[in-house]
Amino acid sequence: LPEYNHTSDLKLVVEERLALLNSRNQIVQKLVELQSEYEKRYSELQRLAFVVPEKKDLPGVITTIDAISLKTGVTLGELTIGSEGSSPSQENRILSLKINIQSTYESLLNFLSHVEENLRLIDTNSLTITSKNASDQGSSTSGGSSLLATQLEAKAYYLKPLSETKTTSSAVSASGKTD
Repeated sequence: LPEYNHTSDLKLVVEERLALLNSRNQIVQKLVELQSEYEKRYSELQRLAFVVPEKKDLPGVITTIDAISLKTGVTLGELTIGSEGSSPSQENRILSLKINIQSTYESLLNFLSHVEENLRLIDTNSLTITSKNASDQGSSTSGGSSLLATQLEAKAYYLKPLSETKTTSSAVSASGKTD
């Protein structure tokens, strides 16, 4: 009879261990599925990282604006980049851009089109255009066409650092308030 009790106890332990093994196997299977899903969507995630990157990426902003100006034939003058303040509830941080360019009307339209089609999200806030006669500048453009001096004010975005997101959410949950 004691041997039967010992066998019954062992049978219960084996069943518990099998249940634990099954749950661990399910967890491993779920991890494999998640990894597979991540790999399928990796290109999407990288593309989203370009739209609103995790960091300011000032060299990337400068390089992008310079490449667009070279591609469209506008003369890039001054480029000023600043950070705007944002409230703790905002998920994105903002870079303010002031871009001074000189161009013809057609190249200005082409420049604006390329900024709009650019992968990184850039919102144009204002556009100030003044006319400059090319002959006044001593330039030899075709037919004395008029150059436009343009100041473009825009915003580019980047994500709030993850550490700030955790701090903000824990402060909100501690106070019991939500925005």
